Amino acid sequence: MLGRVPMVLLVSPNIKAASVSELITLAKARTEALSYASAGAGSPQHMAAEVFKSMTGVYLIHVPYKGTAPAMIDVLAGNVDMIFCPLNSALPHIRSGKLRALGATSRTRISLLPDVPTIAETVADFESDIWIGMVAPAGTPSSVLEKLNAELRRALDLPDVREKLAEQGIFAESSTADEFNQLIASDQTRWAAVIRNARIKPD
Repeated sequence: MLGRVPMVLLVSPNIKAASVSELITLAKARTEALSYASAGAGSPQHMAAEVFKSMTGVYLIHVPYKGTAPAMIDVLAGNVDMIFCPLNSALPHIRSGKLRALGATSRTRISLLPDVPTIAETVADFESDIWIGMVAPAGTPSSVLEKLNAELRRALDLPDVREKLAEQGIFAESSTADEFNQLIASDQTRWAAVIRNARIKPD
């Protein structure tokens, strides 16, 4: 495990909602469904939105793009209503005031955006961030894995490394190899259920 990248629920200036609860109320009251952009079918943005839909009971129209950049262009233009956006891509637009941040997908509030509540503060148990890790080919000797893991954890403990990563919206987090394997296995189970329930298919 190397770190996590939380996402932020952003809405275009056209959407008159200042909080997650107001967005949910608006979505349920409108006769025309709100739309959300993503970087493509099965992307983290898509998956986060599908979890949000299932946990809140709102209906949202998925508008997939080939990457985050073109998706953001249409949200900024008001052509799409909202997006779950990785923090590093979201920060410039939040700071410029061009997009409104309603909630973070992480378990706790983001230190770079302390005034933005987590979605879980409104939707209990909601969580959908992106983790980053390192894997090695099957059959790599355990002694090599242990050495790599120790060096990675040592590097992630360095204040300047953590600071540089945080500036990019990546929050350093380490683990043992066994803990990381457990995370991968649990996420496979969790997201497989989301994919089945939402009937997500690759582009």
